[in-house]
Amino acid sequence: MDTDAHYLLDKFDPLTGDGPENHNTHSKIIIRRAKKILKNRTREEISHINKVSAYIINEHYSGSDDSNSEALLMCTEKYILDDEETPNLKWSEVFSVQALLFISILLSAEQRVLITEENIDKISLQSYFFDSIACTLMLEAMESIGYAKMFEALEKKELEDKESIEKITQNKISLKSRKAAIAKHAKSSSLKKEFIDFYLSDDFPSKSRAADIFLCQLDADKSKILKTSNAKRTLTDALSKHLKSMNKY
Repeated sequence: MDTDAHYLLDKFDPLTGDGPENHNTHSKIIIRRAKKILKNRTREEISHINKVSAYIINEHYSGSDDSNSEALLMCTEKYILDDEETPNLKWSEVFSVQALLFISILLSAEQRVLITEENIDKISLQSYFFDSIACTLMLEAMESIGYAKMFEALEKKELEDKESIEKITQNKISLKSRKAAIAKHAKSSSLKKEFIDFYLSDDFPSKSRAADIFLCQLDADKSKILKTSNAKRTLTDALSKHLKSMNKY
């Protein structure tokens, strides 16, 4: 396919255009599927996507303008679709535009045949060559829209996975907002350990009595670590848990 063929799409309205009279049934299906994928794109964006596709193929194949679905498929692993003129460009859209390009070329070829028909012999000859070209173009268009649908499914799955991950992340607790709580917990744990060591260092009549003595001798800063209302309970519970764990061994 020569370079000019890439711009035949400019003569075919990608939003409202009809396919060729021949192969009308298949072309209608292809056009409908392509338009559905490209529903959020303007004519200008679709035209630009067509030029991007032509550039990618030309660049990947070192100057070759041989455009087909297989050639474009080979480019998908090499290029990132970060074109500024078509934000959030997707491969499903690129292949949809390629499918419309083949329909456009087929339509142009059909129009040339109709315009130049002068006699029955010429009609027969042109019809023979047109049918051969038309079949090839229709197969390419069908393959392109097939890849477009494949990438559309992959893109949908990727979006669903991304949204799922974002939802899970949103439901998780951020440690950035827990900085003060982490520091407070560390101080509380340290104080509990200090009380346990205090209890084990002497012979107290009860855990409760040990907690009373321990709390009374704390300085002002350490006294603020635990709430006064449940400080004694917090310490004795920590001690009981520690002693219980020691009895396991």
